[in-house]
Amino acid sequence: MKEVHSGTHVHDYSLAQMDNFYQAFAAGKIKPTSIMNYIQHLFIAQCCLPGNHVLDVCCGRGLQVPLLKHVVPALGGYVGIDISEQNLEEAATVIRYGDGHIPIFPCDFIHGDVTTDLVQLHSLFDVIIYTSALEHMEKARGIQSLIQIAHVLHPQGTFYLSTPCTPHTFPPALQHRVHIYEWDQTELEEELMKIGFEVIARYGLLPSGDNSQIITTLNNHFGSGASLWFEEMQKSIPAPFLGPFVASALPEIATELLYVCRWQQQQ
Repeated sequence: MKEVHSGTHVHDYSLAQMDNFYQAFAAGKIKPTSIMNYIQHLFIAQCCLPGNHVLDVCCGRGLQVPLLKHVVPALGGYVGIDISEQNLEEAATVIRYGDGHIPIFPCDFIHGDVTTDLVQLHSLFDVIIYTSALEHMEKARGIQSLIQIAHVLHPQGTFYLSTPCTPHTFPPALQHRVHIYEWDQTELEEELMKIGFEVIARYGLLPSGDNSQIITTLNNHFGSGASLWFEEMQKSIPAPFLGPFVASALPEIATELLYVCRWQQQQ
């Protein structure tokens, strides 16, 4: 394990982690957030190509690696960076999930701060993953982390960013108490644009809890048959699965979004 930054002040961040969905599924604990996290990690793995070099920002316990190992074993290499040494120690075990072996592609974990240390990697990455972590830091630090990512994304690279989508109210409200700052969609997309990113796709990860809103939005998008389909699926598909699946097609009412970003095209 390399270290590129010392003296990191972890008290500036929320170190709360997403559930280890591999362990949760094995124990029969199925929650919408676990399904959401599995789906987004699998989707990203399926978008990676052989030979790609991947950077996993705020990688936590390395939950992305087992899916990369299974889906794209000929990856060019993986680097995960996290501010928590405890998370990185656990990652050394997590990457063996599935077959008990480490990946055949180069896999390295770095102890460091995403807001300052990415430029020290002196590399460009084809794929950068930043899932469910931006909300665990103050807004100013979040912006710094996005700027750091801009320094290490390959000109033809793809950047995957997921975070809660929370319209700002007064007084401010958070979807989850362990979060520090949750971004409004417009606010985040404006910041991404300032830095030079273009959002080329948005996918919902979790729907609003209001089924009537889901039905109305489905009908608006796909016609009246969509609500009949949804109501039929409710009879046989457990809610923790159905919600994230439906949300993927309805980003405008999702409470968490996955943004797919690339560099803005030069005019």
